[in-house]
Amino acid sequence: MSPNPQADLAIVGGGAAGMAAALYSSRATLNVVLFEGATPGGQIALTDEVENYPGLGVEEPITGPEIAGLFQQHAEKFGTKVEYALVEKVSGKAGAFSLETTAGVWVARALMVAPGSSARAIGIPGEKEMMGRGVSTCATCDGPFFRGREVVVIGGGDSALQEALFLTKFASKVTVVHRRQGFSASTALVKRAQAHDGIDWKLDCVPEAILGEGVVEGVRIRHLPSDTVEDFVTSGVFIFIGHTPNTAFLQGFVDLDASGYVVVNRDQATSRSGVWAAGDCADHQYKQLITSAGDGVKAALNAIHFLETH
Repeated sequence: MSPNPQADLAIVGGGAAGMAAALYSSRATLNVVLFEGATPGGQIALTDEVENYPGLGVEEPITGPEIAGLFQQHAEKFGTKVEYALVEKVSGKAGAFSLETTAGVWVARALMVAPGSSARAIGIPGEKEMMGRGVSTCATCDGPFFRGREVVVIGGGDSALQEALFLTKFASKVTVVHRRQGFSASTALVKRAQAHDGIDWKLDCVPEAILGEGVVEGVRIRHLPSDTVEDFVTSGVFIFIGHTPNTAFLQGFVDLDASGYVVVNRDQATSRSGVWAAGDCADHQYKQLITSAGDGVKAALNAIHFLETH
């Protein structure tokens, strides 16, 4: 690779937001480079079945990795260059942004950041030590390892209940542990999970430790109303309690809020001219495949106009 290759628009992140932006900006004949991160395809690549993206999965269920692959093929069809590298630092100003990556330095006239987010840890004993040894944050990746065994899912949002339902394909029983009686997941998803015979519930409960010698053998659970503790026997613990935006490399470059999300306006523009953000790194509320793609398109259209007029 030649020193400091150049692009009109550099896109950081290969999830729905980044790929949608790449498609639109490449079709507008811009020279576009997109940097895939540690998880090609973003969070959707970790999802088993997608039922709510219009036009996809109508005849048969479509998987997250399949959608990610289609997104990339579509962007590359119109000329997007995909680099499998991590962006470690960005600097500069509109017209001359510098991106320091694990594959070298790139220069771009404009920049869009869509690095997504990472699964949040609980921070209890045994969680880190047994990650990959019965503790997981990806049911799609690890569910098949638990055929005929009992597992626990921790969380009460859409991701937790979606993954609990997915795990019923393999596990003999799935027990959902959640700190409240109510859920932040959608009503339809809650009803599906509650109606499933393979899912049990431990509500008003919090995990205090993951137990086992080398591999998961159980989880210590505290029942909040009674303040009693139970050592619950299980072979696997799947944790879905939210995500942290992957924005550490943007500290001091664009404005971030107290939780680390990129601050954007209605045009997806950041505090720095020539830089836009989209997807989970800038979305507190929705975190849906289609909203990420839509925000990526908004960012791309504004970047195209910016480059045409500057």
